[in-house]
Amino acid sequence: MSRFDPESSVNVFDPVLTHVEDSGDPYRFMLNISCEEGSLVIRDLSMSDMVRINRRFAEEIRKARHVRAKLVNHL
Repeated sequence: MSRFDPESSVNVFDPVLTHVEDSGDPYRFMLNISCEEGSLVIRDLSMSDMVRINRRFAEEIRKARHVRAKLVNHL
């Protein structure tokens, strides 16, 4: 079961667009993560920060799938 199940009232992972402007670095974001163990709020993230975070999550997911495929093939 997912830790951040949408129906859960305790665990929340919420990226939020906080600011848009016409020039410079036009997008600003905030991440709000709350769970039973505590909470974390990261403010003032740029679009490139969000993309970098997304890429790191994707890398870890690919690694996990690769490891699992190796395990399954060895059975």
